[in-house]
Formats: sequence, structure tokens, C-alpha cells
Amino acid sequence: MFTFRGRNRSLDHLLKSKGEEPHLVRQLGLFLGQENLVRCQGRIDESRVAENAKKTILLPSKHRFTELVIVEHHESVHHNHDLEA
Repeated sequence: MFTFRGRNRSLDHLLKSKGEEPHLVRQLGLFLGQENLVRCQGRIDESRVAENAKKTILLPSKHRFTELVIVEHHESVHHNHDLEA
């Protein structure tokens, strides 16, 4: 589990469910899933893919863990620009 630096209005709302729903929560359909992971939901819910693919995990944009996930995926596709990350 990792922590967010500073205050995050969207995360605060999900944890406390108080106050007006922030724009990002509405726009991405954010909710707290199992193990308190922030997940997104949307039109993909109607597709025939695995539940984990439908409810993707939202990672913090400026965190070392997120950077490592991106680097690992980039290397796993051998830097192939024809494949999407």
C-alpha cells in the first residue's frame, strides 16, 4: 500500500463521503473497492471483459510506484511503439 502526499480532495471525499462530490469523482466514477483501492467505473461495465479490467485501479500521477508500473510495462512490450501502453 502506498500513501498520497498532501491532501487530495477526491480521496478525502471517498474516505469520508461528506460534502459535495468533487468533479474528478463524478467524471471518472471513482469509488473505494476491495482493500480500499480507488477504482474507476464507466461504460466499460457493459463489456465482456474480466471484472478487474472493468474496474481499473486509479494510481497517483506523481508517485514512484506508478512510475515503476509504467516502466515495467514499457519494457515488457520491448519498447514497441505499435502496442498501446
